[in-house]
Amino acid sequence: MKKIIYFLLVCVGFLYACKDEEQVLLNADFISDKQTISAGEKVCFMDKSAGEPVRWDWAFEGGEPSVSNLFSPEIVYNYPGTYTVKLKVGRGTDNAETEIQQYITVVYPDEITVAFKSNKTQALSDETISFTDLSIGFPSAWSWEFIPAEGRTVTSTEQNPTLVFEPGVYSVKLTVTNPKTTATLTKENYLNIIDKNSVAADVTADRRMVIEGETVSFKDASLGRPTRWNWTFEGGTPSTSNEQNPTVTYSTAGRYKVTLVASNDMNTSTAEQEGYITVLPGKDIVLFYPFEGDSKDMGPNGIHPEVLKLGDNMDVNFNAPARK
Repeated sequence: MKKIIYFLLVCVGFLYACKDEEQVLLNADFISDKQTISAGEKVCFMDKSAGEPVRWDWAFEGGEPSVSNLFSPEIVYNYPGTYTVKLKVGRGTDNAETEIQQYITVVYPDEITVAFKSNKTQALSDETISFTDLSIGFPSAWSWEFIPAEGRTVTSTEQNPTLVFEPGVYSVKLTVTNPKTTATLTKENYLNIIDKNSVAADVTADRRMVIEGETVSFKDASLGRPTRWNWTFEGGTPSTSNEQNPTVTYSTAGRYKVTLVASNDMNTSTAEQEGYITVLPGKDIVLFYPFEGDSKDMGPNGIHPEVLKLGDNMDVNFNAPARK
């Protein structure tokens, strides 16, 4: 009887020893919630390894992030292709690993949203214009058409072309495709290309209403490439100038004309602005608010109140909301 009991105990102990040995053997394995996705989607992975590992070292080709130490990581795949997944697990001094090639397939999306921009929409005929494709949906081919009101259409198959155009007004059409879909966007009259030798005179000034004795800074705003400037300032000192951006003093009240003749070796253009500058008499002015964006007093006394008191029952608040 004692021999039988001893034999049974030995068998039970052997079985438990075998079971413990099986528990420490590692076998790396994993699953995922999906294996085929569209670009930009995520995949949830889960360790299914045998042997109760306590360490995980994942490597995801084409994924973001590309590595992880989590038990169940979530990985985003942003670019079409087929990708390998590796997993190495560990427990104590034991390690096991597996690698499945072409495990994840990332396909092109079913829809493309077309968008583009250029670094300028108005340029001279010898200036380069750079275009940037901003389309969403992983296009793999691009077809640009630059369509003038008259003349030959310019084309390009580059993703981001840089081009020089003949004078004219151009509409821009971009067609993008991927292996699953096509989309098109047209921007009418998007480009205005000016003859490099043309001149279109124009004038701007830092302000157009001043008090007697104050100065006005003028700026040449001409289109094209003028190389010479001939200004005439009615009522101003100096009354003429050949500078590109002159400064003029006005000493007498009135409304005065400004004329600019801009030219180069090929063309000449004239801009004439009647009553462009208004000069107010400074003798009897105490406060002067031209309402050019703030409540700063431009009068001879230079007072800067936030609220100007006018008698006992009237306030003028320059910071109040605008009223129509």
